[in-house]
Amino acid sequence: MRHGGSLTGEPQYSVTRLQGPLRSILVDVVADPNKIRFGGIGDWHDPSNGNRLVIVAELPNADMTLALAIHEIVEQAMCMSDGVRSVDVDEWDKNYTGEGEPGEADGCPYFDQHAAAIAVEKCVCETLGVDWNEYSEALGKVFNGSNTVSR
Repeated sequence: MRHGGSLTGEPQYSVTRLQGPLRSILVDVVADPNKIRFGGIGDWHDPSNGNRLVIVAELPNADMTLALAIHEIVEQAMCMSDGVRSVDVDEWDKNYTGEGEPGEADGCPYFDQHAAAIAVEKCVCETLGVDWNEYSEALGKVFNGSNTVSR
């Protein structure tokens, strides 16, 4: 029997601690980072219809782009699980004027969830053989043209 499958062979999925069923996770990779809200390198949208939408910048290779997408998926899931509302995340990101990533700033409403997503992201990079320093540099080049992102 497959993981998550039933005796009839039909997949069975249950989602705990989330509101409503998870229908799909849609990942949109964009070549132009200006299409990502709030000047970021990744974004996620309110999944009120059960479909999660994640938008990430295209990075130098597919493994880096995948790591970034997984970061956004985990961050969104953690926020939903912990009761951090997407409108609060959006408001924070929209009004953030500090240096670096808004998710790493003091007072950020999703600071812990962002940190957890970075931990997963690091595991993904290590597993895929992506050098963390090269990855951070690639993120930095997309994120407002800086040399590195403070991950």
